Formats: sequence, structure tokens, C-alpha cells
Amino acid sequence: MPGAEPSGKIRTTGLDHVHIVVRDLDGLLDLLGRLFVSEQTLQSEIASIGAFNAQVRFPASSSSPYLDLFEPSSDDGLLGKSLARTGEGVTILSFGVDDLEHAEAHATSCGLRVISRIGFPGVMSQVQFHPADTFGFQLEFVQYEPDAEACIAEIQRRKAAGEGVDGLRVRRPRPSAGADSSTATTESEQEGR
Repeated sequence: MPGAEPSGKIRTTGLDHVHIVVRDLDGLLDLLGRLFVSEQTLQSEIASIGAFNAQVRFPASSSSPYLDLFEPSSDDGLLGKSLARTGEGVTILSFGVDDLEHAEAHATSCGLRVISRIGFPGVMSQVQFHPADTFGFQLEFVQYEPDAEACIAEIQRRKAAGEGVDGLRVRRPRPSAGADSSTATTESEQEGR
């Protein structure tokens, strides 16, 4: 079995990414951009979970985990309700695996309960486990499709060009501090004008 050790334990490629939920995604992106040499994606709205999202990668190390950052897009969405319950901070640690089915089976045999099987078509498949079983954080396993990097690059190119991407909507940046915040719009608001 390619994703298992002789002991049956999961073979991981290591920490893949960290989810952080905040109330001010623009503020966190600004801070990280001032602190580190980094590459930030355009923000997107993920309607299925009620969130704005961006990723931050650190190009000095191709093997370092990336940050997957979220801000609720509404108080009554999935992420808004979660933020109200738990507050801001690190919510998910995601580990790369070569065999997602084996990893899920082994984790459930160790007593972990699956709470979500999500992913992004053409990029990755994921499984998440209940935080009560993992000492307060959500454990996630991710398995990437063979051409995931090319697919991610194409998604970012389309977003930058203002083209639609299934499941995502580009979030326009808010004006900088001191500007009139009433001028900020999402792509969907602009389309309705």
C-alpha cells in the first residue's frame, strides 16, 4: 500500500498548510506582507462555507507550508457561526498524504470521527476530523491531483483576469486605511450595477 508504513501508520509528506480564521482578512494580509517576503493570492469568496479566502506562500522555501486564511463573509454562514463560537486563530492543521483513503481509514481506526470530505475539483481531495478527537484543533488530510500546481496557476490567472471560476468569486480589496469604505465592492456587487 503506497500511503502506509509496514505498521499501517500513515505516511505523510508533512504539514501542508495551516488554516487561520480572522475577522479582518485585509488587515492580516497587510501585516504578513509587511513582515515577510511572501506571495499572496487574490481574495476569493467561497459561498459554500460563507467565507472570504486568500493563501500566503513563502517562496524562499519551496517545502514550507502555506497559510490558508479565512474571514467570514456573513455572521450567519458556516464560518461566521464557527468564529462566533471559537474566536479568531489557527483552526486546522493540514497534512499531505499520498493515499487519502488509507489515511482516513487508519485515522478512523484510531477513533477519529470524520466531519467533512471537501476539496477542490482538479486540485485536491480532503478529509477533516472532529476537533474533540484531536485535542481542540481540526486535523485535515489532503491529497493533491497530479496536475494540481498547473490547475492552481490557471485558477489564479483567471481570477487576476476577472474571469469566473466555479465555486469562487474574486473579492475586491477594501480601500486602504482612511479611505471611504463605502466604495469597496465584491465582484457580485459590481455585476449587479
